[in-house]
Amino acid sequence: MSFPKTATIAGVVRGNSGFIPFGNFQLIAGDRVVVFSLTESISKVEKYFQ
Repeated sequence: MSFPKTATIAGVVRGNSGFIPFGNFQLIAGDRVVVFSLTESISKVEKYFQ
């Protein structure tokens, strides 16, 4: 995955549990994601979650 280097997935909520993703953490359908991004990367990040 070529996620922008100016964006970071900071947290994931899966069901009623929250995670800070490390290493080979994999997102699954239904996960809610907290992303920190510079303004210039927002449109690129949005494409991953549509």
